This record gives sequence, structure tokens and C-alpha cells, in this order.
Amino acid sequence: MKKISNILLPVDSAADCRTIFLLKSMLLIACWLISINLQSQTNWIGAVSSDWNDPANWTAGVPGQTDVVGVQSPASFDIIISSTTIANVRGIVIQYKKLTIESGGILNIGEGNGSAAFRLDAEVLNQGTINIGQSDAVTGIGLFVLDEFTNDGGVINIDQTSESAIRVQDIDAGFKNQNEGHINIGQNTGSIGFDGINNNLVVTPFINDNATITIDNVGRSGIFTDQPFENINGGIILIGQNGGNIAETGISTEITGTGFKNDNSVIVIDNAVRFGLQVSLGFENINGGIIEIGDGIANIALMVTNSTGFIDNDACSVIRLNKNFDTFNVTNDGLFELNTAAQSFKKGTFDNNGVIVDIQGTLPNTVTNNEVIIAPTTASDCEVINPAFTLASTIDLNIVGVFANPSATVSAGTYTTSSNTFEPDPALSNGMHNLYVKVEDTSNGCSYIAPWNLTTSNCCESPVMCYADSDGDSFGDPASGQMHCESCTGDFVSDNTDCDDLDPDEFPGQTWYIDADGDSYGASFATACERPTDGFLLTELMGDPSGTTFAEGTYTVEYTATDPSDNTETCTFTITVQPDAEVPVPTCTSNMIVFLDVNGSYTIQESDVLAGGTEMKEPSIRGPLKSVMA
Repeated sequence: MKKISNILLPVDSAADCRTIFLLKSMLLIACWLISINLQSQTNWIGAVSSDWNDPANWTAGVPGQTDVVGVQSPASFDIIISSTTIANVRGIVIQYKKLTIESGGILNIGEGNGSAAFRLDAEVLNQGTINIGQSDAVTGIGLFVLDEFTNDGGVINIDQTSESAIRVQDIDAGFKNQNEGHINIGQNTGSIGFDGINNNLVVTPFINDNATITIDNVGRSGIFTDQPFENINGGIILIGQNGGNIAETGISTEITGTGFKNDNSVIVIDNAVRFGLQVSLGFENINGGIIEIGDGIANIALMVTNSTGFIDNDACSVIRLNKNFDTFNVTNDGLFELNTAAQSFKKGTFDNNGVIVDIQGTLPNTVTNNEVIIAPTTASDCEVINPAFTLASTIDLNIVGVFANPSATVSAGTYTTSSNTFEPDPALSNGMHNLYVKVEDTSNGCSYIAPWNLTTSNCCESPVMCYADSDGDSFGDPASGQMHCESCTGDFVSDNTDCDDLDPDEFPGQTWYIDADGDSYGASFATACERPTDGFLLTELMGDPSGTTFAEGTYTVEYTATDPSDNTETCTFTITVQPDAEVPVPTCTSNMIVFLDVNGSYTIQESDVLAGGTEMKEPSIRGPLKSVMA
């Protein structure tokens, strides 16, 4: 067996409870290693291959669900649970040889043997599924990691344990959950006796890289770590989100320096009895990271317990708290949102270099503000809100404007940074208004949309909701609602049923005549707001087109109009084309002198004998025109 001398008691530990806890852990491990030797019913020898299902690789055949499996002596081959294998054991301890669970492969582990269900003192790669304590509760730890464990796109389900679900505890140990891997702890009404994840006495960080950790129903902390822990590259950590109870703290860190990083990732914590996030020394939320702590926290959302401890919220990153905080040393360069009626406490420094949103006005007034604080505002002047926000004397952030909707696409008026004033447009009524402020951090290429509660009095007594009528058809755009005082003004109307506010011909109840064959005559009609295929207005169907030529004679033109109720009305008119009845009066020229050509002749033209001024219909001259011969 591998010696357990790697599990050391720190010489600088002064906490009696921690000393007792570590001594107990060492004793449990020693007892467990002894019990594995006594209880193992088959051991891996890897005599012929890496195939889990080959009896020749085991001392007493392929293990079953009542067997405690040991891999505790050197073997020729590593172990592979293939993509088509379902392995069922009571407990397993891995030493010396690497265990690989391929995608599609499944390892089901029962109640263990009294200390842990799965103990590894060698490398493990999981690309399949590991189920621990699903049918029977594990007495002890679910997954005890003393070497390198990589969950590479695989799934780990740990439902019932009397100790921690996962404990990583050795200076040689390391844990990676990566490539969309999933770790599910305390799900399906499960119960974890201690921590969901206990990361203790390791050198290599526990890494959640583009993967998901879900933790519920634990007896102490969702995650307890006194060594580096990194949630990176879109990683997600969800604690207490499925109605599960966290008996003490969502995440508890006792780390020297900036040991816990949430880097471009998400952490959501709720339903913890004591604290959402407890920081002893260092915690960084960076590169667009998001931390949200819900109102299900019974005590304090964010606690920094050490006077040298700190929380850094980087530019473009977000921290949202729905319970109060009690902290030393916070630096906010991103968005820090506080939404609680309970008073928060600041014991050290709180420097704001970004945006603080104090939704209920409970932020300590000793915060050092170097940029923007958005807090509830009460105004008796509804025309101009002054001042709108709390600003530093000079700010680097750009307040884009105030908006009426959460996506900041509908303007609520005009904000002027130089005077820190807001002029509502349209006018506001008396009462509280839920508005939204968009702030840009142009230096770092990001923006925030923050809620703002504005309460106004002495405003319009009879406000009405109005809608933009851009095409002038008396029907309004339903997405453009604005409050006006007493009546709609300008290009606004009370109606909000227009389907296209840029086309005056399209409005509810419009009648369209269908001309499917393109002959300019409608064969049927439809009533609709939007123009249907081959649909035309009556004025667009005019029978014979303009410019049509009629021969001599009399013509009757008839038009019939039909409304949506099949009521018809017909009108006719007559067109008469008559011949030209005017008698032409020619005017002859006086005697003329002509000159013969070389052939001795001259041909007389109409223009030679008619003086002009009279329009002649062909032919203009009746009778022969003779040539004069020499």
C-alpha cells in the first residue's frame, strides 16, 4: 500500500477544531486502507489487458455490486471501463495504475466500506459516468482524491454520503472538471453529511474549466477550500439552486492571497443558512465574471472575515447581492448591485471605481465613490430630476441614458451628464417608476444596464398611455408606449394596434382586393392589417389604364365597389368619340413664279398653294397637282 505520510498537519495551525478534524481524517484513512485489504473480494492484476470485463485481469473474477475492489499492487496494464461497460461495485480503491472511464462507460458505486466509496491514490480520467450513493447512502466520503482526477466531459453524480461528497486532500492531488463536464452533488433529494466539495492541503488548484458544478443539500458548506480554486472559461457553479438546503455557507474560502478566482464564469448561490460567500483572505471576480447571491440566504450574502481579506470585482464583471454584506476591503471596478432592506456594514475600505447600484438605499455612506452610484431617487419636480445620481467630481464612465425597458431600447427621456439631470419624456405621473440606466465602460469595451427606482410627486394628475403614429394612419405602434399628460400630443395616439407604423395603407380593418392574375381587376377581397399576397387597394385597381385610346363611337364605363359585408354600389359614365366636323378653309397664295429644274420641270407642293394656319386632314388638296413643263 501507498504510505499516508503525505497527509500532514500544518505546523502553523492554531485552530483546535481544525487540528482535531485533520487527525480524524488521518485516522479514517488509515482505518480505511486496512479495511480495504480485509474486505476486498477481488483485486486488479491487469495480467492480460486493460479490459475491466476480462476475468483474467482480476484475482477472483470480474467484480460485482457487492464487491469492494482493490488496485493496490503493481500491475501490467492500466484499467479501462470501455464505452459499452457498466461496472457495479460496492467500493473501490485505486493505487499504482491509471483508471480510465470512456465516454459511454458507467461506474456505479454503492455504500462503500465504511470510510469512502471511491478512493484514488492514482490518476483517474472520467469521460463517462460515475454514480456514487444513488441507491444506498455512503458511510464516509463519496470521492476521496489523493492524486490527479480529471473529469473530461464526463458526469459525476454523488447523492448520499455521511461525510463530504468530494474531498481533495494531498499535496500531490489535483482535480479538473473540464470540457462541459458535470458534477452533481446532493441532487434527487440526496443528503451530503459535510461539504459538497472539500479542497484541503493541495498545491494544484481545483479547476472548473468550461464545466458545471451543481451542489444542494449539504451539511456544512457547498464548497470549502483552503487552497487555490478556479472557475474559468465559462464555468458554472450553482449552489442551493434546486431548493436544496446549504446548512452553513455556500462557498467558504480560507486561502492565502488571491486563491479563489471566478474568471469569465458564473457563480450563483442561494438557500444557505449562514453566509452566501465567506472570504477569509482573497477572492477575485474578473474578466466579465458574474456572481449572484439570492435572497434565500438566511444571514449575510457576503462576508469578509479577516481584516486583511479582500474582494476584487474587476472591470466588466458583476456582483449581485440580494442580502446585506459585512466586509473588509472591497474594490469594485465593474457592477456591484445591492438589493436588500437590511443595512450593510463596512469594516474596512470600499472603493468604487465602477458602478454601484443601491436598489433599496442601504449602502453604507462611507463608501469611497470614484465613479457612479445609482440609488433610489425621490423628486417633487417632475419636469427635471436634479441630481439624478451620485457622481464623482469627474467620471470616466459614460452614462448613455435612462430607459423604460430592461434591454435599454426605449428612451425614457434625456439625461445630461454635465448637470447630472434627467428630463423625462414623456411626462411622468405621480408614484414610483422602474427605469433603467445604461452605463458604458469604453476603456474596457463593456456596458451595464442598472435598475433605477424614481419616485415622483406633483406631476400630471391624469396621465394617459400613448403610442407613436409615425405613418399618420391614426393607429399606433404597440412597442412605443409612453405616458402623456391628460391627452396624446404630437405624433402619438391612444390606439396601439398598428401592424406596420411605417406604411399608412396598412392598419386594422383595411380592405384589400385580390388580383391574382395581374389584369388590374380584383376577383375577391380580404380584410387584414397587413397587405396580403396580390392584394391591392380599390384605388389601385382602375380598370382600363390611364392613356387608353378609344376609336370613334360611344362607350359605357362601369365601376362596382364591394365592402366586407358584400354590399355593392355601381356607378357608370359614358365616353363619346366624335369625328372632326370642322370644314377646312384653304387660303391660296398669289400668282407664283417657278424655276424649272435641269429636266425642264417643277412639281407644285401643298405649301406652294396653301398659306397655312388651317389644319388640314389628309389629303389637304383635292384635285390634281400638275407639273409645269418648259
